[in-house]
Amino acid sequence: MDVDVEMVDSRREAQKDDIVAAENFRDTEIVDNPIVRRQNICFLIAMFSCVVGFSVYVVGRIYEFSPNDSMFSGMGTHSGEVDNNDKIKKVSIANDKFDKSHGKGWSKNHPEPQASPDPDSNSNNPESSNETANSSNEIPDPSNEIPVPSNEIPDPSNNNPDSNNDTPDSNNDNPDYNNDNPESNNDTPDANNSNSEPSADYLKVQQWLDAKVTLADGIMYEIIDQLHHDKNAFTEGLCFVDGRLFESTGLVGESYLKELDPETGDVIKEWPLHKEDFGEGLAFVDGSFFQLTYRQHKGYKYNINKLSARPEEFEFESTTGEGWGLTYDPVANELIESDGSNFLHFWDPVTMKQKRKVQVHRMDGQKAKNINELEMWRGRVLANVWFQDIILVINPKTGVVEKEYDFSKLWDKSVRSHAGADVLNGISVSDDDDILYVTGKYWDRMFKIRLLP
Repeated sequence: MDVDVEMVDSRREAQKDDIVAAENFRDTEIVDNPIVRRQNICFLIAMFSCVVGFSVYVVGRIYEFSPNDSMFSGMGTHSGEVDNNDKIKKVSIANDKFDKSHGKGWSKNHPEPQASPDPDSNSNNPESSNETANSSNEIPDPSNEIPVPSNEIPDPSNNNPDSNNDTPDSNNDNPDYNNDNPESNNDTPDANNSNSEPSADYLKVQQWLDAKVTLADGIMYEIIDQLHHDKNAFTEGLCFVDGRLFESTGLVGESYLKELDPETGDVIKEWPLHKEDFGEGLAFVDGSFFQLTYRQHKGYKYNINKLSARPEEFEFESTTGEGWGLTYDPVANELIESDGSNFLHFWDPVTMKQKRKVQVHRMDGQKAKNINELEMWRGRVLANVWFQDIILVINPKTGVVEKEYDFSKLWDKSVRSHAGADVLNGISVSDDDDILYVTGKYWDRMFKIRLLP
């Protein structure tokens, strides 16, 4: 037993001696070994180089240095600007398209507006006469000044939403919601000349858009003319198309599509609906009229050149299931419908399916009710309200009512009631960009008015 204990103790002593020798070797042979120190230093340098290289890469990605640019080139004289030619070109292309639409943006659904002819050119070709016009495929020189489209003011010279010239196949310009206003080729400044001054029409429309009009302001319109109107017409919608004025009337057995004389208001011709139909809103899209019915969940599509022919029927859906007012937005290529609720519905004019809808709120924040006849003008939806002699100005993107016009004095209710006349209903653009047609149900008169300011 004593012999075994002594052997174990001796082994432990031997192990301790080995550990002490290893520690001494590590402290003297390894730590003080110059080869090991050089390896450690090289390793640290390599790690530091990797960190620096990665940092340079990240900074280069953030500021988009070109491969040939030195991070420190021009130090001491650098202006702080980064060479972003590629970005400048892309922005220039986008702004060029925006400017060609005269402040109205550009949509793939609509052709870009044609450049206005250069009055100083001897050529009759608008494209060849405007030497500054760039095609949509050309990349502007990034050294040129990039125009700022947010300051562009739209031109109201083409604000007829129900004319042939407002369809996507038209040669006229089509507005876009980037600025929410219509424009025209004729009166807008050259989109490629960033130094062009806004036209008087631009400024006039912008002034109107910026103005705040409330019912408390009283009469904020000017009467231009008074025309005749069929006092037996239960007016549901007016529509002006290429110099011709049309009307949709309602009530079962008394519903018609009518053509009126735009100078006198007299009926030129009329086409009756089925006896069981109750006619409603009317709009024009690309050669065809669209006329709603009240609760039949259907409408009629007429070829403007064959109004006597049997119209096509289409079905539609809305919040209440009813059809009230109708107009056309040539920018988004959408029919806009009201159904008596506080919603506006936006339809595809080909499929007649709803694409979206927005809730409308009055200027006091309350939900709008009984939205009736509609008309698109200056990028806004003008709307009558059932039971009220007012016109709302609605932003079609947000549903916010931006202006409210009081028409209670146009033909005072206390006076017209003796003639059996009902509420104000019926709005249309005219051949004058600033003048609108307005009338009412069973009114014996129709007015041409100008909204102020």
